[in-house]
Amino acid sequence: TKTGSPPRVGGSPFAVNWCGMEMEQRSDAMDLSFEEPESGRPWRLRLEPSCDRAVFDVARGVGKRGHGMELITYPRLTLRGRVGDAAVEGAAWFDHQWGERGWFFSDGDSGRVLGWEWLGVNLDDGRDVMIGVHRDAETGEVTDSHASVCEDGTIARCTGGIDMVPIRRWQSPGTGIRH
Repeated sequence: TKTGSPPRVGGSPFAVNWCGMEMEQRSDAMDLSFEEPESGRPWRLRLEPSCDRAVFDVARGVGKRGHGMELITYPRLTLRGRVGDAAVEGAAWFDHQWGERGWFFSDGDSGRVLGWEWLGVNLDDGRDVMIGVHRDAETGEVTDSHASVCEDGTIARCTGGIDMVPIRRWQSPGTGIRH
């Protein structure tokens, strides 16, 4: 858990600085830097989009107008940088969500708190798939689900009624929470 001063957030370009974690989003890349909590080893990464970003109006896509939750995703990023003294490179996916609080409750701004499972997959043919299942946080009952297929930064299809069934679970030794 992070403690200390409140986060600093800037708008142009978008930037966040919170307890030593810094992220800045530019038109051509995102820069991310932080130190590992235990070792203090520095991470300095640059993430460059290799396809256009996609904007998802998730609520509209599954017929739940009025819930006001949107998501911007960069499903294909080239990652380069340094972790400590070592050069690193690879692939990454970045997204962020925002909207009205009603998305987090079963009935507008009231009702039961919702949680969700989210899965993103890059397919070999260049398409990207996002699947989300929303659950009542207390009972685990599914309240909504959706899947979206993105092609070249454009949402090609969006549908509801998706089932996600775990084939195994993992329990955190630190928190005891099952995932």
